[in-house]
Amino acid sequence: MTDAESMGPLHRVRGWITGLSEQAGRLRYRWADLRRIPAREMAGDTNAGPDFSWLLQAGSTAAILACPARSTVVYELTLPAGARVVARCGLPRDATGDSIVEFEIRIASRAAERVSRVRVGGVRRGGRRSRVLRVEVAEEGPVRVTLRTLLVAGPAGTRAVWSNPRVETPRPIRDLMSALGSRSRWPMLRPGGARGSASSGNTRYRLWVRETEPSRRGLAEQRRWSQPRARTFTLITDARNLRALSMRTVACVLDQTYPHWEWLLVSEHPTRLAGAGRRDTRVRFVSVAAHAGRAAAWNAALQQAGGELAVLLDDGDTLGPAALYEVARAIDQTDAHVFYSDEDRSGPAGGRHSPQFKPDWSPELLLSGNYVGRLAAFHVGQARSAGGFRGEWPGAEEWDFWLRLSAARVRFRRIPRCLYHAQAVRPGPEPHHVQSLLERHCATIDRPAVVTTSAGLPHVAWHMPDEPPVSIIVPNRNAPGVLERLVEGILTGTRYPRRELVIVDNQSTDPATLRFYRALAERGMARIVPFDRPFNFSAACNAGAAAASGEMLLFLNNDIEVLS
Repeated sequence: MTDAESMGPLHRVRGWITGLSEQAGRLRYRWADLRRIPAREMAGDTNAGPDFSWLLQAGSTAAILACPARSTVVYELTLPAGARVVARCGLPRDATGDSIVEFEIRIASRAAERVSRVRVGGVRRGGRRSRVLRVEVAEEGPVRVTLRTLLVAGPAGTRAVWSNPRVETPRPIRDLMSALGSRSRWPMLRPGGARGSASSGNTRYRLWVRETEPSRRGLAEQRRWSQPRARTFTLITDARNLRALSMRTVACVLDQTYPHWEWLLVSEHPTRLAGAGRRDTRVRFVSVAAHAGRAAAWNAALQQAGGELAVLLDDGDTLGPAALYEVARAIDQTDAHVFYSDEDRSGPAGGRHSPQFKPDWSPELLLSGNYVGRLAAFHVGQARSAGGFRGEWPGAEEWDFWLRLSAARVRFRRIPRCLYHAQAVRPGPEPHHVQSLLERHCATIDRPAVVTTSAGLPHVAWHMPDEPPVSIIVPNRNAPGVLERLVEGILTGTRYPRRELVIVDNQSTDPATLRFYRALAERGMARIVPFDRPFNFSAACNAGAAAASGEMLLFLNNDIEVLS
């Protein structure tokens, strides 16, 4: 696309029409623009000039991916059934009239592969300059999406463009009506009435929930997929001292799209809760003493569990209708043993807020707190073998359980869905219990450590039997003031003795920077490695690594300040 094209009145009118089309499309479909998703691979013909560039269309939020006419772009996504990948493909106006490019979208899942391709160009012979490609996903789950271009005719430098490549998912009727309301210019027609115009974080989160929750059609497809399955889940709820279970909690269990579950209610007086089991024979009761702790109550249920995996559910909390389905799908896709999801809070009226989007599995991060949280599904057999839950640290029973499974090298996997909605914050352990718990864990894994607390969070400092030499590699170009602050912190602000500083200089010309280099080299405080090429951070780091002598490599930007 040329500058003249982007400024022309015809292009502005086209952008305006495209904008209207976008708004209509977004009412009917949920859109996810591929330009907002990191590509797994982008490869192209290096003879075609610059490789890839994203350009926003004038008067529109749609984007153009300009690429060589021999190129491949790959995305790895998880998509629902019924979704499709859509893009308009074509040639820029400066392409020759004889140029012809073949465009292809390929979607590969575990079960099937679907391909759509079309040729664009050859305008002098009556060909079209642009066309639309659509490919539908064969099944829900992980897919590999490939956008490919192939030059059929034309000069080697020919470019190709993908206009607004995106993923579209049809909206159910209820979502369509909500979307119409949210776009209305009249406040009383928006969700929530006149207050719907507020742009608070919780309002944005509720809109996100509305966009990402499964539709009725999706839930029906989940039920069809789940019906022939054999795996059973055990839900465990400590219901002692309750006159009645929360109706919200009961409803969320009965509404699960995955039907193969049992619900064990732990109580010292099961007859009080007998009404909860009248509606469904999958509800059973476990007796336990009133004075027993949470760990004892959960362990009593584990001993009677008939399911393969167990899930803890507190009274008043709720599960998303797809919770057990999502876990069942994850089990089919991996050999992990513990599955945990994102979670949020749920108000008395059911409104959701305060989401916790968790990172993938990290045994190191688990030392800072129980970030696994809920929903967490674990194998019943492994839980029994590990000794179940322990009551030594009240409020940390689950955290201790995950630490012990982590020490046993049990594999964890995060499910990137918000499946658990807590009504209240779960009580945490006392600070002295935290220190005792972590010290026990470090001793168990044979890694003695000193546990301290900072800003209310635990910090584990490992004992090091030896001190391997560390090479600190810093790419730099000029910026003497910034670099001096970093070097001062490395040389005087750290107590680690066996370290070397390697500065990779990328063609610095500033006299102060060059004087600083000479002073460091003369005093033996740093090694200066020339890097006389156009700046590339990865290549500069590799050059520093090649010159380093340490057993460990620490890569730092030059604008880091060492505090301690």
